[in-house]
Parts: sequence; C-alpha cells; structure tokens
Amino acid sequence: PDEWIDRIFAVMAGAQRHTFQILTKRPERAAAYLPGLASRIYDAYGGMERFGDYHLDGIAHDTAEAWPLPNVWLGTSVEDQAAADARIPYLLATPAAVRFVSAEPLLGPVSLDDMCDGTKFIDALRGNWWHDSDPPYIERGKPHLDWVIVGGESGPGARPMHPDWARSLRDQCQSAGVAYFFKQWGEYTPDEDGNLMNWQHDDPKLAVQVRRWTTACSTERKSVGKCSFYAYDANGAATRLQRVGKSAAGRLLDGRT
Repeated sequence: PDEWIDRIFAVMAGAQRHTFQILTKRPERAAAYLPGLASRIYDAYGGMERFGDYHLDGIAHDTAEAWPLPNVWLGTSVEDQAAADARIPYLLATPAAVRFVSAEPLLGPVSLDDMCDGTKFIDALRGNWWHDSDPPYIERGKPHLDWVIVGGESGPGARPMHPDWARSLRDQCQSAGVAYFFKQWGEYTPDEDGNLMNWQHDDPKLAVQVRRWTTACSTERKSVGKCSFYAYDANGAATRLQRVGKSAAGRLLDGRT
C-alpha cells in the first residue's frame, strides 16, 4: 500500500547520509505515486514529529532543494527492447535525482538512444524526444538516464547473453557520456580461443535464434560446463559461449572491468 511505501520514503528522507537505489519493474506505479509524496510525508511525519530513529526536522516539503530526495536513485529493469520502450518513458516522467536502468538479465539487444513509446521517438541517454507529428519537432533537454547497469542471467535456467548486446549498450553510453556498469556475464562467458572447456555442442544451428537457447540445452542446463553455444554478430562472425558458472565467467568485457 502507498502508506507503507510512504513510511520507507520517510526513513530515506531522514537518512540522507545514505544513498538508496530503488529498482522496480513497475515504473508506471512510481510515476503515479511519487508526485505529492513530499506533502504526504510532511503531513504524517512533519518537522515536529519523530519517525523511528530519524529526525525529519528541517526537511521542507515545498522546496525544490529537498525534493526529489537527492539521496534516492530510481531505476527500472529492462531485459529487451520491448521492456525498454514500455518502462523507460515512465521512469523519465518520474521525479528523481538520479535515474538508472538495470539491463539484467539482458535477453536481447536494446537501443536506449532510439526508443519509441508509440507516439514519439526517445533518446533516453541525452534527453531528446522526436514527436511523430506533421511537421515533426524535437524537444531537447528532457529528463534522461544517468546510469546503465548490464548483466547476464544466472541460476539453473540461465540463458546466455550475446556479447554484442553488452558492447552495444557500452558504446551507446560512452557516446552519450552516461555511466555504464558491466556487472557480470552470468552463467555463460565468451570463449575466444576455444580452450576453456571441452565442447559438447558444436552445432551452430543450436544458437541461430536466441529463443532456442534455453530449449537447446534443456537437458543439461543445470550442469556447469556441459553446454555451449555459438553467438553471431552482424557480419556472421561466431563467438562460442561456454557455461562455466557465474564466478568463473566473471565481469570482464573485452578485457576491461
């Protein structure tokens, strides 16, 4: 309930020595919830009140300096382009000191600098919006993303992440000057030299379609080191992906942390 979340935000408001990262798959609820939050907290736990161990004295509910809370970062999860197009516009429309995307697990290619919410095209990294109108026009300086987290899937039923998906988001962020964090490969890692493990599936047909990856290894996906795939880039070059487990897969992208 909103009242329960109000209490959490009241604690965060009174603990500004900490930074809080709020991640949701329901940014539409955040967009509806956060406007008016300051007034609700002030009315319930105002300057003369004490909430738990946190004093809220001096937290103004009507000043731009205090709201949105500078120590609260708001993010949404994005696993593919459809999720990005559906969720990120809500995130951009929500007041937040820092907005971020967690593309983990990344299950498909994602363009953050060329999205479409059905009515306009959005460069979420630079805050530029192109409206599909006659004549078309562009709005610049709109809210944008401040941070992008990328990672592969882990766990018994994990699906591989194509290396080019992670590289593309890295390059998009670098071009726009947005922070990029490659968190992990997940269960699978690229095997550039073919010497990491003994390969048991060398048929490229198993990995032509991403949607086939899980079913192609359905009988062996619980066993580390028993499943490998080929991933292809736009030029047809193949990269072998080997299931080695999350710890062994690590978090180096093209040799860099």
